[in-house]
Amino acid sequence: SDLNALSSGMESARNWNNGYTVFTQGTLFDGNATTKSIFTQSSNVTLTYYQGTSITYCINAVSKARPAIKMYLNTASGNKEPKKGTC
Repeated sequence: SDLNALSSGMESARNWNNGYTVFTQGTLFDGNATTKSIFTQSSNVTLTYYQGTSITYCINAVSKARPAIKMYLNTASGNKEPKKGTC
């Protein structure tokens, strides 16, 4: 889904830039000028950058249709699989 696709975009940017792109906490992947080169979220989810460095990041995803459904992707543990909950 969107978190997996965003992860691919972050990996691509990391390969080109020698590190992950670091955004301000709270940055949305909604097609804005800052994030559209990495990934643009679909219409049914909100993706929010929580924190990160050039070597790790954590991003939250919330379903717009069912806001109780929350997932996150935190690469600090070395695992790039989405998990239930938030960063």
